Amino acid sequence: MTVEGSIRLLGDSEAALGDEIDNCRTLNETDIIEKFDKLVDAGVINYDYTYATESRKIGGLDFEFRISNVLKSKPKDPTIPHITKNGTVALKQRPGSDINTHGSEIGQLGESHFLAFNGFSCYRPHYLLLTLDGNRRQWEPLCIDDFRAVHTFLGCGGDNLVFFNGGVEAGCSRLHKHLQAIPKHSFNGNPWRNVDENADAIPFAYFEQKLKINSTPEATLEVYRAGLDFVERSLGYKTTEQNRAPPHNVIMDGMRMLVIPRRAAGNGVVGANAAGMLGMIWTQSEETMQLWLDAGPHNVLEQGGLPGLI
Repeated sequence: MTVEGSIRLLGDSEAALGDEIDNCRTLNETDIIEKFDKLVDAGVINYDYTYATESRKIGGLDFEFRISNVLKSKPKDPTIPHITKNGTVALKQRPGSDINTHGSEIGQLGESHFLAFNGFSCYRPHYLLLTLDGNRRQWEPLCIDDFRAVHTFLGCGGDNLVFFNGGVEAGCSRLHKHLQAIPKHSFNGNPWRNVDENADAIPFAYFEQKLKINSTPEATLEVYRAGLDFVERSLGYKTTEQNRAPPHNVIMDGMRMLVIPRRAAGNGVVGANAAGMLGMIWTQSEETMQLWLDAGPHNVLEQGGLPGLI
């Protein structure tokens, strides 16, 4: 991935790296991985290099279970401070935010967002695209600033999947408004496999639209608004005057967008975020994976979404 253009890179004092980074320097994929590994080694971010994957075909769908010890230490309560690998308490997050990005920030995405590594990464690397304003909330619908940030990020190169967990029912565990991005490593490089090859078996309603080549942020926003309208009609209620949208997931790259109405995070025992709805399940142990298998992962997805195509 090449990070350039309107991404303003952060230097040493901001990014907590050992070697100075010129703000005008380009970071290629090798540099990104090197930076990621340094931060893991320093205990700033958490990543399990020994993660395991299990692939299953169940109910006509492909599932990839990514088992990572990192998820055992991921705090569910935003009032619990992040403890680094060396036992120290991480510095306080940005005002209004419940996501600690101190030391893991990569650069600024335009005027409204910044790019950081996920403190509990399931991929190498695993990104967060966060609003500079820590008081923005995850239940808000996406807006033009969000898509400008996504457009900047995707325009930097690399083959990444961007997703949004809009609300607790959609799988979010933090309230500061953010999107996530992961490399397309799952399903042999095609995270859309179930949509492309197993669509008839997908047990929940979703909105899908292909994006035009070199689509602008404004055009992408219009696609999202059509998807959000689908969510509102499916769930039977609209975005409120307080700017609280119905729970939904957004998954996109430079070629397409998927929007999924959500009625629950899961079945009360296990739950799925946006990636999980595509069959990419992140679990903390084989025991947790077994809970998924016992419940039937296709059943969990049906309970999390709305059954059947509308």
